[in-house]
Amino acid sequence: MSSVDIRNVSKRYGSVVALENVSLALEDGEFFGLLGPSGSGKTTLLRSIAGFVEPDGGEIFIEGENINRIPTHRRNIGMVFQNYALFPHMSIFDNVAFALSVRRTSAEETRTRVSQMLELVQLGGYERRRPSELSGGQQQRVALARALVSRPRVLLLDEPLGALDKNLRQQMQVELRQIQREVKITTVLVTHDQEEALTLSDRIAVFSRGEVMQIGKPDEIYERPQNAFTAEFLGATNFLSGRAGERQGDVSAILLGDDQQILTLDPLPQAGAPVTLTVRPEKLALHSRAPGKSDVGDATNCIAGQVVQPIYMGASITYQILAGGSEITVFHQNRDSRMLQPGAPVWLTWHARHSILIDHP
Repeated sequence: MSSVDIRNVSKRYGSVVALENVSLALEDGEFFGLLGPSGSGKTTLLRSIAGFVEPDGGEIFIEGENINRIPTHRRNIGMVFQNYALFPHMSIFDNVAFALSVRRTSAEETRTRVSQMLELVQLGGYERRRPSELSGGQQQRVALARALVSRPRVLLLDEPLGALDKNLRQQMQVELRQIQREVKITTVLVTHDQEEALTLSDRIAVFSRGEVMQIGKPDEIYERPQNAFTAEFLGATNFLSGRAGERQGDVSAILLGDDQQILTLDPLPQAGAPVTLTVRPEKLALHSRAPGKSDVGDATNCIAGQVVQPIYMGASITYQILAGGSEITVFHQNRDSRMLQPGAPVWLTWHARHSILIDHP
C-alpha cells in the first residue's frame, strides 16, 4: 500500500487555470474520489499523478518519494481509462500480461499472475477470448486486471464506468469496491457522477474551476456541505435566504422573505445579517393540513406554502412548493396514489439540524 501526498500543485493552459494550489493527502489503501464537472481540474490532477501532465508548480509524493521528475513508466502506477484501451487483436491473456511482458517477467510468473488477476475479476477461463467477444462490463474487468497485474503502488481510475449503462454501472460499482478492498491498493477515482463517488469513495474531494471546494467522507460532504457549489453538485437541494435572528437556546432563528421563521443549529452572524441555508429535499415532510405535534415528531420547523407543480416519479413524487419566499423541492414517498394538485395548500416540516448554513465564514 502507498500514501499519496499532493502539495500545492498548480497547472495552467494559457489563461485557463486547471489547478490552483491543490493539496491532498491520501492514506494507505484509501479509495479517494475526485468529483467535479467537466473542466474542474480533477482529470488534470489524475494525469499529473500518472505523469502524463507536468505541473507548473507543487510536488507529488508517493510513499514519501517525490515523483515529479520520475518518468511515467517508472512510477509503478496502474491506470484504467474510460474506454478501457484494450488491444483488440490480442487475447484477454495477452492484454492482461502486456505490462509484464514489457518488464520481461518470466513466462511462468506471468501465467501465475495473469491467472490470479483474472480469477480476482471473475474472468477465469476467458484467457483465449478477444475483447470484442466480451460485454462492456467484462472488458472493464479486463482493464482492471491489466492495471493490477504489475502490482502497482497506486491505482488510478479515469471515469472507468462511464461507458456502461445504468444497471451495469451500479453492479460494477459494487464489484469494483470489493476488488479494491481485497487488494488493499490506494485508489484514486475521477468521476463527474455523484452517486458513483458517494458509493465507491472513502473520502471525496469536490473540485470546481481548479480548486478543491470541500474534502470529507461521503456522508459528511452530503449532509454538511460548506458552500453552495458542493451542496448543489452533490444532489438536489434547496436554498433559503433570509436574515439572521436571535439565538433561542440551542437554535438560531432565520427570518424569511414572507415573514415566516425557520430554525437551525448552526451559529449565525449578528442579527440582521443576510444568510443562506440549504435543506435537502428528502429531509422535508409534506403535510396537506396544518400539522399538530403528533404529526411532526421532533421537527422544529414548520412553514406554510402551496403546490406549484407535482412530478410523478413512480416510487416517489417530486413537489415544487412555493414557501418561505422560495420555490422548494420536496421528495415525497408515494405511499398512495393520491397526488396534490397545483395551488393546494401545504405545510413543510423538518428538523433544525437539517438547515445547514453555507457561504458564510
